[in-house]
Amino acid sequence: MRALFLTFIALLAALPAWSRAEAAPGQLQQALEHLVAQQVAPAITVVAVRHGELLFEASAGLADPQSGRRMTGRTPLRQASVTKPYVATTVIQLAAEKNIPLATPIKSLLPRSFLDPLVEAGYEPAGITLDHLLTHTSGLRDHTNSWRYMAISFLLRWQAWTALEQVELLPHLGPPLWPPGENYAYSDTGYVLLGQIVEQLSGRSLAAAVREYARFDDIGLQATWWELAETTPDSLEPMARQYMDGWEVSNLHPTIDLFGGGGLIATTLDAALFLDALFSKAQPGGLVLRDPVLLARFLGEGDDPVTGSYKRGIAKGSMNGTTVYVHSGFWGTAVYHFPELEVTIAGAVTDRNGIPALRQAIATAAAIEIDAGRED
Repeated sequence: MRALFLTFIALLAALPAWSRAEAAPGQLQQALEHLVAQQVAPAITVVAVRHGELLFEASAGLADPQSGRRMTGRTPLRQASVTKPYVATTVIQLAAEKNIPLATPIKSLLPRSFLDPLVEAGYEPAGITLDHLLTHTSGLRDHTNSWRYMAISFLLRWQAWTALEQVELLPHLGPPLWPPGENYAYSDTGYVLLGQIVEQLSGRSLAAAVREYARFDDIGLQATWWELAETTPDSLEPMARQYMDGWEVSNLHPTIDLFGGGGLIATTLDAALFLDALFSKAQPGGLVLRDPVLLARFLGEGDDPVTGSYKRGIAKGSMNGTTVYVHSGFWGTAVYHFPELEVTIAGAVTDRNGIPALRQAIATAAAIEIDAGRED
């Protein structure tokens, strides 16, 4: 793999410094085709948008190796944890609407059926807050690390889960990692609980609430929907086949990751458009949260800061010396927003073994935009 990346970097270095319009079909396109030729994954795609407009797209490989259908930025995929920013923005808006502080204990927000397994596992719901769940600082273990979850999900491919059944795995995983607020540990279970809280606060299904509060219709997301709960939009390409170590996972039952930690299907273009709208300067607070206070809260800024790199549904970091907000998904999806460039770049690779290559491809796309900004 190291040799592959050295080849990839050498390939990029050898290419001429084209303009942005030429770079996508040139540098990036050639690099993606090289990665697919090296069998990093059956397919890979990267798109960049600004202010709701497509800047460029580069795609290579087959979304469906069986039919020969090619991958594009308009091919839908299971987004996995890229769903979390949508859920987090919904929670933040509902909490503000209902005058519920993020410091509110989840004991008062969840039905008894979900509290019981937490107590059985040694957690104290009175000490875990909404904010702990949003920031992955609750001390919760992750049900996806359960051997029972993995065995049932991967060996009995069409065995359906409920959200409660996933939370009920916690007592089998051991005691809490640490007291709430003491440290960070990524937990899908925390976002499954947030999904239930969304339903309790909104009186609607998670899918319906996220569609409303994440403004799907307002910002023009025509190729994003909640698997099982919503109908596949008309006139879309079929979904891509997704793999892990060459083993197809797109035929696993949707409930493996459906209840808030994941659940959305979207095209890579739509994934980029959502984050672009979330950070849009077209109105104060962006086109999703529509309130500078709520946007600052989501980003872990303002009067309610978050000290870690993972904020409230999104992580903050740096790429090529430029600030970036990012979330990735287990199956090989990712979306990056560069606020200084006002550019959002999303990508997908159809085998999760290709995730390192996807990150490199997105870094290349970001470098194209950074260089273009310097030229401007």
